[in-house]
Amino acid sequence: MPPRSPFDAFNTFYADGNASEIGFGISPAYRTVSHGRWIRTGRRSFANNLALAIFDANGLYAGYQLIDRMIELSADGQTLTSRARFNRYGPSDELIFSGCANETGARLAEPTPF
Repeated sequence: MPPRSPFDAFNTFYADGNASEIGFGISPAYRTVSHGRWIRTGRRSFANNLALAIFDANGLYAGYQLIDRMIELSADGQTLTSRARFNRYGPSDELIFSGCANETGARLAEPTPF
């Protein structure tokens, strides 16, 4: 499978170890928000897993995707890099395809009062 073009996503890591993600590589009409967990594995390293449901053009359930990531946070805490693996499954739990990705990210800027 050829590499995909880069696309943006929003990831949220909650203090209680929960996580959520919405990626813009697939239209929100065809996928749910991802939900998962994260844990600290080192001073600035983390493991994260996510799951999301996939739908077809008719809005019918078409399967799900599982994502596992290893994340490294920069020393200043403002950027991250990650290696991800993912598996897409059909509605009967059959593996459709697998892949991997290298990711980069930046923390959203602090809000400014107006």
